[in-house]
Amino acid sequence: EYINNNQYDLIIEEKETLSKIELMDEYIMLNLRKEEGFNISDFNNKFNTDIYKEYPNINSLINNNYLVINNNYLRLILIFYTF
Repeated sequence: EYINNNQYDLIIEEKETLSKIELMDEYIMLNLRKEEGFNISDFNNKFNTDIYKEYPNINSLINNNYLVINNNYLRLILIFYTF
């Protein structure tokens, strides 16, 4: 009987508007989770910008072996530890 109660029919909708930098941050974080990373040209075209201007620290992350670019794809370097 409680399943048919109207209180369970409520739909809550919440919208959040993200700034351009927030959208870019989300794109990067979500796509770096993928093994192949993401295509830098696709990012630049999607956001009409240059990733190196928006994120100048990328080169430092590459030089410190946290990120790698391969065939224009930016991805995380996977490090496996053995115990």
